[in-house]
Amino acid sequence: MNVRLVLGLFAAGFLGASCRQLADIEERAPCEGGATSACAACQRAHCCDALAACRGDAGCASAAACLAAADSDEDRSDCRQSYLTGFRDSLADLAACSASACAEACTPEWGLPMPSAGCGGCAEKCADAQVACARSSECIALAYCSWPCGDAHCRGDCERLHPEGIDAARALGGCLADECKQECAYPERPDWSCLDEPPQEVGEGPPVVVTLELKLFGMSAKPAGKKIRACEPNMGIDECKASVPDPGASSGGKLDLQVPYGFEGYFFTEDSPDAYGSIRYVERPITKTGMYPVTLIPKNTTKELPLVGTIDLDFGMMWFMAYDCSRAQPAGVSLALKPWGPETKAFYGNVGQVDGTTTTAATSVDETGGGFMNVPAGFVEVEAVRRDTMGCIARKKVLSHPGVLTGVQLRAAGKCP
Repeated sequence: MNVRLVLGLFAAGFLGASCRQLADIEERAPCEGGATSACAACQRAHCCDALAACRGDAGCASAAACLAAADSDEDRSDCRQSYLTGFRDSLADLAACSASACAEACTPEWGLPMPSAGCGGCAEKCADAQVACARSSECIALAYCSWPCGDAHCRGDCERLHPEGIDAARALGGCLADECKQECAYPERPDWSCLDEPPQEVGEGPPVVVTLELKLFGMSAKPAGKKIRACEPNMGIDECKASVPDPGASSGGKLDLQVPYGFEGYFFTEDSPDAYGSIRYVERPITKTGMYPVTLIPKNTTKELPLVGTIDLDFGMMWFMAYDCSRAQPAGVSLALKPWGPETKAFYGNVGQVDGTTTTAATSVDETGGGFMNVPAGFVEVEAVRRDTMGCIARKKVLSHPGVLTGVQLRAAGKCP
């Protein structure tokens, strides 16, 4: 799937008005007037709150008015180009309500105008994915955020702002990339166009507050009371504990932490009675607020990986995801680890498959990532390389700690350091 594809796809909402059947004229006023189409009438009846919120935002109102008057894919694409800054969260809410509550009167294109009429016509091949995204305000908001982006860094920031929309957006983007590559002008996959770009420079700025979203692997529970610290990249666990004596504690599966501008270290979640400790590295310096997912491994999880062996808690365990320049997860990527311990083993994909070609690489052939178990404690270097050219995609020094899962996202975003 290709999130970049998604950027070019969605747009939302439209105007109309949404008139709830209320006796009090003042309560109906925010939803009266506007377009006279069946879709607009349905919005007046079922999406009044979202419509009123959009009308209260000048940018959203202008974009929505344009979409309300549009009769074709070409018209809607023109609205997207002309009112790009108006495609924002309030319009996403209106679009999602339209696709959900007014499915018969309002087509998904109201909320997801394509970048061109040709792309819009071809998108019918991805109807299920299109409808799923159109009914998700987070998927639509992620698309709006991503449209103006010119690089993977920007798109990554958008994903952190709208994490709940990622799956639906990638599903639609992936379908369009496969079915409508030419019509929607998608790049070749995997996309390695950014590998020769210079590293992004980070300036100075005020501290940034980020939200950590904690999940127990394979469970729906939202862990509370987990102690978490933001650690500098070259700090060991003990040094970090001394530097940050008072960790934050999660509530309802989330925790807000303030980090320095340009922070590029890791978030350390302490071991607890129900979950192992976790190290979650950031993939690029933090300069904006956003959401960072943290996956914890429950202690009732088996320590046996089929075809690989037993996890030894005296060592560290690592899991990596590799991404191309469009933030898609490519196949054919190898992970090399230095140093390599005598007990270290590589695996990839559906936890258990071992790479049979080399003892020092795990291949994400099924696009689900790869990792290493029984990694010696201390700092190690991991490198993601293309299997076809053996060229470097990303390289990073990360910490291995006994009994702790280290998670790293290796994103192609310029030359390897």
